[in-house]
Amino acid sequence: MNRKRNYSKKIISVAVSAMMAISMFPMTSFADEIKNGIDIVNNAISESFDRNEPVEKENVIEVPEEGLVIKNGTYYGISKDWFERNNPDKEVLKLSISVPDSVTIIYDDGFRDAWSQKKQDNKCITNYNYDSDKTYTNKYIVVNINFSNAKSLKNINNQAAMNCPLTGELDLSNTKVETIGKSAFSGCTGLTGVVLPNTLRIMGYSDGSSGSVFNGCAGLKYVRTNGGKEDAVFELPGNLEVIGKQCFYSCTGFPENTTVIIPASVGIVGSEAFYKTDKITTIIVKVDDASNYNGGAFKGTQGNHGFGKRLVVFNNSEAKKTFSPSGFTEYKNSITYEFKLHYGKNPDSKVESKLWGQAVNICKNESEEWYVNEDYEIPEAPSSGLPDGYAGGWVYNDKILSTKTVLKPSGDDLYLEIDKVLKEPNIEFIVDGEKIECEDTYPKLKLTNDKEHTIGVYVSHDIEKAENPDVTVEFEYEWTDVCDGGDEGPRMKEDGFGRYDSVENPDVKNTITINGAKDERTNAGNYSDKDYGDGYYLLEVYGYSTPKDGGQRKLFYKSASTVIGSDPDRTTNTAYLFDVVTYTPIEVSAKNLSIYRGNGLPTDFDLDLKLDSEEKIETIEVNGESKKFDTEEEALKIIKDCFNVDYINSKGVELTDDSVPGVHKEELSIETDKELEINGKKVSIDNEKKAGKLTIRTISDVKGIISGENVISAVVIGDIDDIDKSKPAAIVKNNTNYYTNDDDERKIEDKSGISLLDDSLLGESYGADYEEYIINKTNKWGESNGLKPASGYENKYNFYYFDLVDENNGNAWVSASNKDSSRTGENVEDTVTLYIPYPEGTDKNTDLQVIYYNDLHREYGENGSVGDKNNILASIDKSEIKLFEKDKIKKYENGITIPVEKAKFGPFAIVRQAKESGSSSGGGSGSYQESDIIGKDRYETAGLIADRIGYYNSVILVNANDTLADGLSAASLSGKENAPILLVKKDKIPEYTKKRIEKASTVYIIGEKDAISKEVENQLKDKKVIRIGGKNRIETSLKLAEYVGNYDEAFIVNGYTGEADAMSASAVAAKYKAPIILTNGKTSNYAKKSGVEYYAVGGKAVLDDKIVSKYGAKRFGGEDRYETNRLIINEFYKNSSKYYFTKGDPLVDALTVSLHAKDNGVVLVSKKSDNTILKGKDIVQVGGMPFSIFPIK
Repeated sequence: MNRKRNYSKKIISVAVSAMMAISMFPMTSFADEIKNGIDIVNNAISESFDRNEPVEKENVIEVPEEGLVIKNGTYYGISKDWFERNNPDKEVLKLSISVPDSVTIIYDDGFRDAWSQKKQDNKCITNYNYDSDKTYTNKYIVVNINFSNAKSLKNINNQAAMNCPLTGELDLSNTKVETIGKSAFSGCTGLTGVVLPNTLRIMGYSDGSSGSVFNGCAGLKYVRTNGGKEDAVFELPGNLEVIGKQCFYSCTGFPENTTVIIPASVGIVGSEAFYKTDKITTIIVKVDDASNYNGGAFKGTQGNHGFGKRLVVFNNSEAKKTFSPSGFTEYKNSITYEFKLHYGKNPDSKVESKLWGQAVNICKNESEEWYVNEDYEIPEAPSSGLPDGYAGGWVYNDKILSTKTVLKPSGDDLYLEIDKVLKEPNIEFIVDGEKIECEDTYPKLKLTNDKEHTIGVYVSHDIEKAENPDVTVEFEYEWTDVCDGGDEGPRMKEDGFGRYDSVENPDVKNTITINGAKDERTNAGNYSDKDYGDGYYLLEVYGYSTPKDGGQRKLFYKSASTVIGSDPDRTTNTAYLFDVVTYTPIEVSAKNLSIYRGNGLPTDFDLDLKLDSEEKIETIEVNGESKKFDTEEEALKIIKDCFNVDYINSKGVELTDDSVPGVHKEELSIETDKELEINGKKVSIDNEKKAGKLTIRTISDVKGIISGENVISAVVIGDIDDIDKSKPAAIVKNNTNYYTNDDDERKIEDKSGISLLDDSLLGESYGADYEEYIINKTNKWGESNGLKPASGYENKYNFYYFDLVDENNGNAWVSASNKDSSRTGENVEDTVTLYIPYPEGTDKNTDLQVIYYNDLHREYGENGSVGDKNNILASIDKSEIKLFEKDKIKKYENGITIPVEKAKFGPFAIVRQAKESGSSSGGGSGSYQESDIIGKDRYETAGLIADRIGYYNSVILVNANDTLADGLSAASLSGKENAPILLVKKDKIPEYTKKRIEKASTVYIIGEKDAISKEVENQLKDKKVIRIGGKNRIETSLKLAEYVGNYDEAFIVNGYTGEADAMSASAVAAKYKAPIILTNGKTSNYAKKSGVEYYAVGGKAVLDDKIVSKYGAKRFGGEDRYETNRLIINEFYKNSSKYYFTKGDPLVDALTVSLHAKDNGVVLVSKKSDNTILKGKDIVQVGGMPFSIFPIK
């Protein structure tokens, strides 16, 4: 309210300033100036009070007659004295007024608290006076006015109830009102109906220059007259003489296709009387002389003129001539009159009423309402014996009359005769060479923006098929690009636009091209790219006939032009326009699917629909027929039935069975007899770039899956007592749901095929001893995770490979979910209980542990097949080992059960747990002591670290010659790709580094060419090189974060004074694939991501509290780099039995060892640092040191 009051003050100030300049005006104009100023003030205050807000009807006070100021029959307003007595607290009152019979005039603003000198002089409540008294500003609202007793009332003056929140019907039927002043009920949006007295003569000013009586009454549904039709929608009094300007402006609540009859008594209609009241589609004018009507009297909003939108119908041609419409062409063309159409000149010829400028099939019913008669038949005319290509019948303007022929006679009667003429050509719209169905000659085309289209027409003539025709016909074309409602568009400069000319413009044809959003032409505001305003493409067709026996070529057909100006050659009123918008087609592909061999190719598939971000499936059309659906599932079923899928191998050959493991392509195709549109958009299938993937996972067949033994068993609904305990089993709850490919949108309805696949690890026959490789990886991992190999047993590990499959769909991989809060009070998803019999030589008394290898499935990398050793080993290295907590392992007489989370099937191992044995010589508690990693220099040290990592297929190059700036953030990428970090110089690759690069196929270069030059890149031509770098270290870190992709953790550090902080976080970053985001310590443009946990590394001297607060980060900040490092170690590696340690300055070794040490942690040390954190641990020195840390104190 404060803002609005200030606005009111400003208006008042302006008005008062104007009045102070009284000496500048002659006295005759002073009153007008004051009046205008008062109106401005009152309107501003009224707007500030917002009278149209909903008003509660409770506590409405009926004002007694003593509370009304009435003098000499004139009602001025609410008595100030009565108001003060009845409202001592000066609250805002809601009032109801009954106008007594003594009132003959309602004075200006009578029902409003607006100020006027007259109201003030008569001691009415006003909202303001010249004494700056605002005591009664906005202190009452009139919510109801009862005119039932106002039998003497003749005048309702200007703005009497403007903006009052009146509701329901305004009934003036008992009054004798002759004049309703300007804006009397303007803005009364709650009014739903009006009953006018038949005494009413003037609405607004008597000259029609102002009106607005019901302006903005958007709730009005009817206007009736006392004594008229009780169910009338719009009926004006028969004595009405003046309808002022904008009287029914923006009255939008009338029913569709409302008809208004202007009585013959009305001599004046002001401008825009029915403007923005678009539901009034027919205005019938009964007056014979409309010369005093404003030219814009009946104007509607642009685009809403013509039959079915708005027509103005005069009695006859002479009456129409007296009216001079002003404004846009479509409005002028909507002015018509009624005439008689005579089919012949005989006395008994059929005669019908028609409208000038409208089609023949526009007819009038018994209620004198005009409508389109789609069944209209033209009376038969003799036409026998005519040659092919000619038409006989009723002729108008040398053309055979049709139901769509537009009639424009010069008078009140039109007589038709019979003749023969060349038929009009057959014109059909085409898109991309195909004919399309159109309801009119202005098709609204929606074209995809992914390719070039052609639009235009196909023109033919019946005479071309006639035997021995007497003429030949040919057609020429003219294309116009129309923009901004009539201007020529930019495409007029292109070939193919303009009028055809065999010499000057020979490229104009029956079609033009459309290439994406730049070629759209439609209504303003509807463009997807640059807005060209109201636009379209106009095509003009010229038809010429030439006599066969010689003679001059003659124009027999010319379609209409919409361009402003004369069109003398046209032979028809039909114009051919094209509204064109483009859209991105809905991309459809088959969703990825993984299956296991042994059960054939899948029998079902799922679709991936690429809709816009918030778009939903609303309409589906198949072969032009709209399909009904109630749910999204039903919609997808309809769409899916339109497609077929084929499975294609890398050589382009269709698969016939599941015998070839690996990644194959799913090619979609729409069934040949079906055309599909979704939400009015066509679908796009790109089988080259966006085809789905069918992954056929191999099986070892050690247990005879393919050879026939039944090792795929149905899941068991129940508990441990319901299973065959001699073999593995999956135990589920009754309401467990299953999802193809772990996709929550692909819920499986038929659960009868859900089964447990029981297989083993792949053996040596597939290219390598993967079991031994996994054992070695597990042993190394177990050193720091409490898992030690058992002694005294021949088999330390028993490996299994389990997964859930859908036997009804080619052994498709599925996940299971049944969120259950009964155990922990929190949602969990470990709804599948996996039962495994005890391995041979063990029982319930054996100390067992269970390991799961996360994400180690049978794809072994998307690009490799099952026999690709390198990809398999790489996948093993990347997989995460998880140890089941002992309380999750339940032992029974014959086996154990473990809870398996959604989609967490795959390789498992049962491990016999050994008892702890003695300590190592290194002073730690582990059973394995790794030797120190110390090269001749930093380059060799990095190479030796890479050797310890084992298998890798990628490496990361960092320049460590002068600065590690660009390499600070490389640890997360190292962890993601299992890629060791190697060191180079700006222009040279040291030999130690070259040797390790040879093992990789992909090389990542960190930094731009000022860090590692193009010369270095040129030495890697046999490798896939990926350079990641920005204009500075901060930008490089952001690009690395973007490349790493999805992540759950991230570190925020100072990239200029926090290098040591970054190195302390490097091992953790490698472990969790967590980006290290570099900043300037004070600000960062890097956006915080939802669901990511942030850590700030460094004290307040290097990282401002504001940046820590921005990310909601947990801070690790000590007094120096060593204390900060210890905080990180205690947070992430507190229980590790082994640490790697490097010197804290320089820092390069801490970066290069980050991947190797990701499961143990890196401790920074110096000669003076507190190194007691290393006591009692297996420790490995990385890189040379000019000092010794021993003995550790």
